[in-house]
Formats: sequence, structure tokens, C-alpha cells
Amino acid sequence: MYKRIAVVSVVALVLIGALIGLYIWERNHSTYGGEVPDTPEETGFILNGREYELRGDVDAILILGLDTFGDAVDHSSYNNNSQADFLMLLVLDHSTKTCRAIQLNRDTMADVTVLGLGGKVVGTVHEQLALAHTYGSGAGDSCRNTVSAVSKLLYGISIDHYFSLTMDAVSILNDMVGGVSVKLLDDFTAYDPALQQGATVNLKGEQALYYVRGRYGIGDSSNINRMARQQQYLKALYHQVISFTEQDDTFSSDVVLELNEYMISDCSVTEMDRLFDLISSYSIGEFYSLEGTLSKGEKYMEFEIDKEATKELVADLFYRVKSENNGN
Repeated sequence: MYKRIAVVSVVALVLIGALIGLYIWERNHSTYGGEVPDTPEETGFILNGREYELRGDVDAILILGLDTFGDAVDHSSYNNNSQADFLMLLVLDHSTKTCRAIQLNRDTMADVTVLGLGGKVVGTVHEQLALAHTYGSGAGDSCRNTVSAVSKLLYGISIDHYFSLTMDAVSILNDMVGGVSVKLLDDFTAYDPALQQGATVNLKGEQALYYVRGRYGIGDSSNINRMARQQQYLKALYHQVISFTEQDDTFSSDVVLELNEYMISDCSVTEMDRLFDLISSYSIGEFYSLEGTLSKGEKYMEFEIDKEATKELVADLFYRVKSENNGN
């Protein structure tokens, strides 16, 4: 039973990775041979006059939510416009047996590797993090390119695995658990008269997509505002999934089968089993967002991270203060 709960817990967290965007894609598990350079991992750094060393008891998993429907995907072409509108880094801390998460703003300005035809690296550009996925075929190479951009943004931390899901999966899982109830943080009556701000609604089908996808004309139209809704929905979905899993021994298997065609990951079956076993015994910890400043660029919104605050968060999650005995 605990393993089944873990499986669906991971699926729920992964599905949330698909939440933030416009409608998302990626169907098969095909991989592409394009090469993305590894980001050198810092083994230690100095913060506030103290030397830190990298911990070896932490795993990181990047969750991506893309912006196209699954039936629009063509991994044989480099005409890939699918952006990663949702990015969440799950951090498994094996010492405290806790799973924490960093939700990354898709508008974050980052150094992104540019992949040309054939997957060859042709340069680097400073642009929105969401655009890292548009380079490559839209399959594993695009996911790895996004992993590289996130790693560089977070001071070279190692990201062990990635998952991406199409937005098609949101309505599927949402309705498999009988809908998800939330108190609406914004007004969505332009989409559906029943979705009034402040009302508690059991979201069904496209209502769930409206709530986690809507941005322009909703609230202050910012991605930060949308991120708050997505975190709220994720927590409610998680509890609903757990409830269904406890009631039905086959529910986790049904979920995996239903979502399989909408998912791309570098995890093998063995690696997934390992992650599921870990999650089954770990508690869900805090959700973090990077501090920074949002402004209007020449064309689009730009979120510049607070580098010192980001470094402090990275140090807290991935490093420990280096003792004199360990250094010699």
C-alpha cells in the first residue's frame, strides 16, 4: 500500500509540473541524439564568509510542464516551439527524509544553450528560462537543455532526473480523482460563470485547466500570480490522489497507464521504483520560490533573480558548512 501511495504521490507531483502552462505536449518516450554540454558542479563555495561543501545525500528531479497539446508534437522535426511554462525542482533530502520543492518562474532570465540543427551547440543566449525547451526536437534533448539552464541558474547543482508532461494530463488526473476542490484565488467567470473569485469549487475537466493555465486578464496577469494558484491546486490534488489510492488498490496502476503517453523522462523502471520507495517514507516539506525582481523587458516580462538569496537557498538545500576536519 505505501509503495502504491508513493507511486501516485510522484505522479501527482510530476503532473503539477505540467500544470503551469498553456497546453502541453510530448507523447512518446523516444530520445534524440542531440548533445547538451554538462554544467560543471561546484563542489563548494563561500557564503557570508563561510566555506560550504557539497552534500552527497540529496537528489534533485526537474519537473517540466510544456505549452502544446500532445497531438501537436513531432519529435522528428526541429521546428519546436514548445516552452516550459512550468518548472519545479523536487529536492529529496535523504538525511531528513524530506521532499522539498523549488518552483521556478518561467520568466526567469537565464543563460540558455542554443542548439542548432542536428542538436549541435551553437552558442548561449540570456533569455527566459521557459525558452530553453524550444531548442532541440522537443524530446529528451530539449529536456536536457532545460536541465542545463536550471543547473547553471542554481550555481551548478546536479539535477539527477527529469520528467515532462503534456497539459493533456491535467484534466485526466483531475477527473480520475473526482475533481479537485479549491477556493478560487482569482475571477475566472470569463471562462466559466461558475468560477467566481472566493467561491469554493470542485474543478472538473477544463475548469482545472482554466485555473492552472489562465494568466492574461486574470488577477494582475503575472506568472507569479499564476504560480500561487498552481501551488494551491497541487496541494489539493495531492491529498485527493492519496485518498483515492487508499480506497482502491489498482488506482495507482490506472493512473500510470493513463498518463504514460503524455510523459517523457530519463528514468528507467528501476530508477522510478527507487524514487517511489523513497517518497513512500519521506514527508512533504516546504515549497520555495526564488526571490527577485519582475520587470517589463523590450518585448516580454523578465524576472531577475536575487543572486545572494538564491545562493543562500542553494546552500541550504544542497550544501553543508565545511568543517575544518573535513577539509584536511
